[in-house]
Amino acid sequence: IDFYNKNINNYMTQETRDLSYIVIDNQNYLDELTPSNSKIKNYYDENKSIYEVPEKRDFIQFNFQSNDDANNFLNNVNNMNKDQIIEYANKNNIKYNKFQKLSKNEVLDDLSNEIFNLNIGEISKTIETTLAKHIVLIENIFEKEQLSFSEVESEIKKKILNVELNNYISELKNNISKDIVEGFSIDSIAEKNNLKILYINKANNIQETQNSS
Repeated sequence: IDFYNKNINNYMTQETRDLSYIVIDNQNYLDELTPSNSKIKNYYDENKSIYEVPEKRDFIQFNFQSNDDANNFLNNVNNMNKDQIIEYANKNNIKYNKFQKLSKNEVLDDLSNEIFNLNIGEISKTIETTLAKHIVLIENIFEKEQLSFSEVESEIKKKILNVELNNYISELKNNISKDIVEGFSIDSIAEKNNLKILYINKANNIQETQNSS
């Protein structure tokens, strides 16, 4: 007995509890909340501007440390075509970068206003930014286009479904919270909302039951 009393902690079982909780699974509401074809089409028709691809441009940007260097470059390439300008830049170790399919909002404001007012093959005046002095040559222009309904149908469907699911689940949780405050039992709440209850006996042996109204 003395040994038992001295080592009683070794013979104590851990506290266990029986738990039950409601399960809310988004997947259970997909069929119910998936938008109809007409709802998807209406959303597209009312929000076409969202699905416009803005005008984009390919251009070459020549970079200079001073206005004099930039102006000299402009004077020297004045009557050259694109290939000749590139060749001149390479021979004279003039740094440049090539950019492809950039929209206006993807370019610095100081540059974009000039770039998007030029035609293919045209070269800009000297443009000054906080980084350097620049001269830009336009290589290609991709006009603004409207994505077709078939191209964005899946995206719209997913978008509407996510909104509907979030709203539905949020409202469901609010209603459950009100029922809890009003003293409804977990079984009543589950039955009322056709929800699953998970039971955990002694923190193990999970079993599912489905209540249906």
